[in-house]
Amino acid sequence: MASFLWGAPQLTACQMLRMLTINGARALGLGEELGSLETGKQADLILLDFRQPKFRPLNSLPTLLVHAATGDDVDTVVVGGRVLMQGRRVLTMDETMVMDAAQRAMDEAAKVTGWQFSLAESRPPRTPVRLRMPPNTKALGWAVRLGWQSMKERIRPRQGDE
Repeated sequence: MASFLWGAPQLTACQMLRMLTINGARALGLGEELGSLETGKQADLILLDFRQPKFRPLNSLPTLLVHAATGDDVDTVVVGGRVLMQGRRVLTMDETMVMDAAQRAMDEAAKVTGWQFSLAESRPPRTPVRLRMPPNTKALGWAVRLGWQSMKERIRPRQGDE
């Protein structure tokens, strides 16, 4: 709308799609293998469900793809000729098992770190993790990595200080 009203320069939806497909493949040195639907190239596809109000009016497919479509609109996914998802159902893994594993991992993290999770909110622990954590836990490795990352960010020179 800004472009229409004030002529604000920006990429068009078609330019964005080209960047994300053929030009992205070229930038990675894979333009001969993928990035466009052509004979001899790999054809990974997603099929979207456009039977929703947010896609109306149907007037510009590139614009709808760039500005309106999300992962929730994906109906089918085909990668290398193999159907991975169809009718919004993932065919390559047990979704319930994955969701259960994610819940167990969060429960374990909460137990080790003291975070309190609920649908209403989550609250960080009052006592720092390093004071509560028993030795030899998985969370110890996480804490060490987070601490190291934090330290690296603090000692990294700021622009102009070099």
